[in-house]
Amino acid sequence: MRYRSKLQKIKVIIGDVNEEKTKSEIVKHSNFDIIIDDGSHNSNDVVVAFCNYFKHLKDDGLFIIEDLHCSYWREHRGGLFFPISSMNFFKKIIDIINHEHWGIEKKKEWLLRGFTENYKINFESLQLDRIYSIEFINSLCFIRKKPSEKNQLGKSVVVGEDERVAPDRKKFNNSNLKVLNQNRNPWSNRESLPEEELELLKKKMFLKNKLNE
Repeated sequence: MRYRSKLQKIKVIIGDVNEEKTKSEIVKHSNFDIIIDDGSHNSNDVVVAFCNYFKHLKDDGLFIIEDLHCSYWREHRGGLFFPISSMNFFKKIIDIINHEHWGIEKKKEWLLRGFTENYKINFESLQLDRIYSIEFINSLCFIRKKPSEKNQLGKSVVVGEDERVAPDRKKFNNSNLKVLNQNRNPWSNRESLPEEELELLKKKMFLKNKLNE
């Protein structure tokens, strides 16, 4: 009887997890402590699956993606420098976690707009503010989720009376450290992402070469 009761807790659903019918059936049964993505390994499927299911992960839950090595292969819609590969998506999550230090007035979703346009994803509902940490181990990725208030640092306060090492710093005693404004930093505050600018430049060069033929 004990063996049977454990089996009753197992639910098997067969289908494409990114299809609406299958997704509705999956999320109807549970909020998850752990989600493991070991699916098609195509970059678009991996990214879309994360966006579909991360919001159904419980706080303090763990989202695991396997076989990210496929992200480097063209056959799986990837490549080492392919800007919308699944690996590059999760690399950008590192910057998303550090959003409060960017020093520019841009939302987290701005950094992911290449995926928005190519994979038709709405990141507004992804709960980006609840991504606590991300860890990479050879072809594996682990993403932890926590309430948004636990994912931000408190105010940094300068405290000290001895300024022998750094003269003229005592005047900052008991003051709050603020994020340095990066609005004039061309490597941070830009209208287009570098990969978008590269594609635009390639198109201009192509047209120029056609005109010169």
